[in-house]
Amino acid sequence: MRGIIDLGRHSVKSFFEHRMAIYAEQLSYRGIFGFFPFIILVFALLAVLRIDVVFDRLVAAAMGVPPNEIPERRSPRTFRPSCLRSRLSRD
Repeated sequence: MRGIIDLGRHSVKSFFEHRMAIYAEQLSYRGIFGFFPFIILVFALLAVLRIDVVFDRLVAAAMGVPPNEIPERRSPRTFRPSCLRSRLSRD
C-alpha cells in the first residue's frame, strides 16, 4: 500500500514539475479548433464532388423519423417504489 501512495505522490509532483497541465491545455485547444476545419473540409468535398445522393439520404432520414410521442401523465401513486407501498398500506 505504501508503494502505491509513493507512486501517486511522485506522479502528481512530476505532472506539475514538468508543466503537463499546459501541454494538456494546448492539446485540447488544438483538438477542438482542429475539428471544425475538418468538418468544413468534409462538407466542402461533398459539395465539390457533387454527392447529392448522400445529402438526399440524410434529408430523407431526418424527415422520415417520427417525432417522439409524449406518454400520458400517470398518477404519482404509480411511481412509488414497492418498499414504500408496503409501508403505506400498513398505516
